[in-house]
Amino acid sequence: MTAAIVFEKVAWAYLAPLIALAVGALAIVSWSSFAGRARRDVGRYLLLLSAAVAAASTVFLWTDLDRYSGTRQVLGSALVVDRLFLFSAALVCASVFLCAVGAGAFLRREGVAAPEAWALLAMSGIGGVVMAGAGDLLVMFVALETLSLGAYVLAGYDRRRLASLEAGLKYFFLGAVASAFFLYGVALLYGATGTTDLTLVRASLEADPGMRSGMTVVGSVLVLIGLAFKVAAVPFHLWAPDVYRGAPTPFVGYLASGVKVAAFAATLRVFSLSLAPTDDWRAFVYALAVASLLVGSMGAVVQTDVRRVLAYSSVSHAGFMLVGVHAASQRGFEAVLVYLAAYSAMVIGAFTILSVHRSEDGVGPTLAEMKNFQRTHPALGFALMVLLFAQAGMPFTSGFVAKFSVVVAAAETEEWFLATVAMLSAVVAAYAYLRILVAMYFAHDDEAAERDGRSRSEAPSRVAKFRGVGLVAGLCAALTLFIGFAPGPVQDLAARAAQLVGPVAVNGDR
Repeated sequence: MTAAIVFEKVAWAYLAPLIALAVGALAIVSWSSFAGRARRDVGRYLLLLSAAVAAASTVFLWTDLDRYSGTRQVLGSALVVDRLFLFSAALVCASVFLCAVGAGAFLRREGVAAPEAWALLAMSGIGGVVMAGAGDLLVMFVALETLSLGAYVLAGYDRRRLASLEAGLKYFFLGAVASAFFLYGVALLYGATGTTDLTLVRASLEADPGMRSGMTVVGSVLVLIGLAFKVAAVPFHLWAPDVYRGAPTPFVGYLASGVKVAAFAATLRVFSLSLAPTDDWRAFVYALAVASLLVGSMGAVVQTDVRRVLAYSSVSHAGFMLVGVHAASQRGFEAVLVYLAAYSAMVIGAFTILSVHRSEDGVGPTLAEMKNFQRTHPALGFALMVLLFAQAGMPFTSGFVAKFSVVVAAAETEEWFLATVAMLSAVVAAYAYLRILVAMYFAHDDEAAERDGRSRSEAPSRVAKFRGVGLVAGLCAALTLFIGFAPGPVQDLAARAAQLVGPVAVNGDR
């Protein structure tokens, strides 16, 4: 007698964010194959539609999860749909959407507009969404590679510029090293526990305390190293300054937001759920946090290129979020999610605004080149000022709320040294942002302004209408101020998303 094949019932509704992005990516590729480059903007509109549908679906799934105590497994244990997943997926989809809105005019101006960029953004977004909800370490690795491959190509998308090609190659080679660390760590965890399922790994560690040393510790540290590469934590940050400077400017906003959101969501899921029975990894996170805070803040101060300033700033922000991860508490996880939401708006808005500037060498701008930015783009200059104040942690901005939440989480666990380092690094990094603002508002170069105006009038066909940039800048600045004045809604959503542990519904149960 042959055994009957049993097909597992799949709750397709809970895969809506992935399906929307996948359909969008296929539609973009199909359209470009049949229509060629005659209607290249159609691909961007398809991406915008799919990302908007994916983000909207997370809102409906958020309320529907109440029927399953807030957690549900889909496709066996491959994907865990909980509020951490939905919160992170919404941020990733929003990053894809805003990047697509702001990148259209930039790519047309640079003469590299092509539908491949929109398909790559969609596929990378799929990897980020799966990574945020992966319930198995091997699924998480596949999602990590899907996320990363699109990001590598986007970093080196402008093949005419050596800086962009260099950024893509550096990001690829160091990313491959990160993937090797991650995969080797997964192998060691499998060797120690006999499974890659995150829930079963935790059950094994709870059942046998002897597993909490040796191979398990090394495996967890290697997994953490692989994720630390993606969030640009010291000493695994060396790719960030060159990639942020050389990659096409609007795409850097996605690399700094969507990729970071997915990596931190995976970090919270692995180390708060799977490896919760052991706290050996916390010492390594402690060292990463301190090093990232110090190196990121001091590195930003000595830079003269604005994009490199924001790159080292990203390292410092990663250190702040690692402080929340180290707390390993409800308050700490909530602070990390609030920080991710605030930082995504700040960094996407900042890099989208910088895409308006055009240097002769295709990179920059430098601090000297920012002298006339406020004169030529007053509205964008004001939005950039708001976003830089937020990154500095000024009161009544989302940056202040995010940093204060992290410091409170560290103080609650009595990590006074870590909290002190975080506050001091915020003060040091504020000087870097103030240098940009001083260059914009208080240092003027009349001759350069005259040359800039003359070049614009002589070559009007090369100057694109940056309406999408204004939309993204205004929206990001508005969100930054809204969270700063009324942080309650975001904090409430983050608090619910941080409740990671709960009963799991059986596949197909309705």
